[in-house]
Amino acid sequence: MASTKRPGRNDPCPCGSGRKYKQCCLARESSPQTDHESLRLRLRRAEGRIVEATLRFAPERFGADLIHHAWADFWSGVERPELSDDGLEREALFLPWLVFEWVARSDPEARRELGTRDLPRTPLAREYLAEHRSRLDAFEQQFLLAACASPLSFHIVGSVERGRGFAARDLMSGVENWVAEHAASESLRHGDAIFAKLVAHAGVTLQVGMGSTCIPPGWVGRVIDSRDLLAGFGGRIAADDLRTFEGELRHRYLELSHELHNPAPPLIRNTDGDELVPTTLRYALHCSAREAFDALATLSVVSTPEEQLESAELDANGALAKVEITWGKRGNRQMKSWDNTILGTVEVSGSELVVNVNSKKRARKIEREIRRRLGTRAKLEAKLHESLDDLLDRERERPTRPRDRTTDRELEEQPEIRELLDEAAREHWASWPDHELPALLGRAPREAARDPALRERLEALLVEFERDFRDPEFRGLPCDVAELRRRLGM
Repeated sequence: MASTKRPGRNDPCPCGSGRKYKQCCLARESSPQTDHESLRLRLRRAEGRIVEATLRFAPERFGADLIHHAWADFWSGVERPELSDDGLEREALFLPWLVFEWVARSDPEARRELGTRDLPRTPLAREYLAEHRSRLDAFEQQFLLAACASPLSFHIVGSVERGRGFAARDLMSGVENWVAEHAASESLRHGDAIFAKLVAHAGVTLQVGMGSTCIPPGWVGRVIDSRDLLAGFGGRIAADDLRTFEGELRHRYLELSHELHNPAPPLIRNTDGDELVPTTLRYALHCSAREAFDALATLSVVSTPEEQLESAELDANGALAKVEITWGKRGNRQMKSWDNTILGTVEVSGSELVVNVNSKKRARKIEREIRRRLGTRAKLEAKLHESLDDLLDRERERPTRPRDRTTDRELEEQPEIRELLDEAAREHWASWPDHELPALLGRAPREAARDPALRERLEALLVEFERDFRDPEFRGLPCDVAELRRRLGM
């Protein structure tokens, strides 16, 4: 039988290194890192015992319907799954919330639902402690009280040490922690936002309950919106006051989680910022094709009337039969480097005029232009707004043509194409710091970098860029984010 006696300080180390025990494993076993890990494991055991005991105690003490009532409270205001269906969120967040956070409503309706006059008026773990204090040692009791007092909140993940833990900054209060968490640290990334209860006890901070969905950097601004709503623009919520807003913050997390897992179809916009709605206008002409062309030719900013007529079709008598005008304007509000913007096409064909644009706003604008230029000589007979789904369905129904073997990636690697793309990227990112962005509440990055109330949103945006540009499948304009940070003073 192997001996379990601890070796003496001067005995050979049992690990087989040939060194004395005091010079080898004893030093490691008594190191601060080892003590910290032992304490973390002790806290996890305490958490497990408390959660298990409380979940046995609660239905016995308050009735079997209590947990179902808590489940309804947890999802209040958000589409609620069945308790048996949502295993991931139930285990990750609901059960810790139930044990350490939830207090049952004491209104008459709640009493009728529960079928009992006796409701928990403090978190269930505290109710358990009040009745079974002797079953927990002093360390477990202190941890229980710390967990009940610690608020749920949104935290931004900072540096991550895989298998050890991660830095976290409370987005609401600004409080910073190092979280000793092995499993979560394997999947979390710098810049993620998590919704979690962080419990600090005996010098160690644990994550005790965390929402199963990480909020990516591009969505952090929406969490900050909630903070601004609760604390005022650019404000913070004191750590001691966070429990007051538990319901609002939990509701926000559940909303964001639902949206991330059930994304709405993207709202696609044109370069003027208008919602993309392909629109066709059909006019009957009460004049010759040449008269219509002469009145409309200057809608184009990319070619002269003479250049447009070069590609026109003539009838047997040499009169104009069909011509297309490219409607446009000078410059572009969003793309400052563009000389012009194509707004649509206007086709004159015999006694018919057909206009194609990609938004309702542009349709209204070209209607006014045609009315001003042609008056009663053009009568609008039909206006068709096409959904993007219809457009995609039509594209799918088109006969497929053999694809060119040259892939997009191969095209991009051609020197001429690569040079054009690099030039476009340089122009775009050179002017980007001065673009007004919705993500920064309509302010430009250069301005946001100097404003403490907006700088946090800008940082989340830059972290999102860093992730995108590291993705081998990213197809946008590449950027040196480190250089962008330097220019912004970030």
